[in-house]
Order: sequence, then C-alpha cells, then structure tokens
Amino acid sequence: MKVNNFFKRFLSVKFLLGLLIGGALGYAYYHFVGCRGGSCPMWANPWRSTLIGMAFGGILLFDTSKKQDKPKADQEPL
Repeated sequence: MKVNNFFKRFLSVKFLLGLLIGGALGYAYYHFVGCRGGSCPMWANPWRSTLIGMAFGGILLFDTSKKQDKPKADQEPL
C-alpha cells in the first residue's frame, strides 16, 4: 500500500465526519447520562468521553474498501 493512498483514506471526509459526530455524541453522553459520582472513570471526564466517542466514530466510518481496477477496453472483464 502506498503512503499517499493511506493518507487519502485516513483523511477522507467520511472518516473526519465520523470523528466529529462521535465526539459530539461522546460529549452528549457525558453531559446527559454520564457518571455523576465519578465512580466510572471512562465517562466521568468530558475530555475522555469526547475522545472515546471520536475513536468509536472514527472506527465505524473508516474506509476499509479497496479500489477495484477497471478493466481496459480491449480486455474482457473477469
């Protein structure tokens, strides 16, 4: 895999949108549901819950599909 293709997939609009939506949902979970007493360290901190939400959103919307090579006009498709 070429480095340039990796960065194109890593910085795709779909992935960045996943980070943004995931971060917003992570913070919303902290704000509305969260851990009030601080007994659960994962959701008791707004920064940590936002980062965890961003990680979930990025994982869900990361593009893992490979580009298919188009057959040339003089070749028959497989």
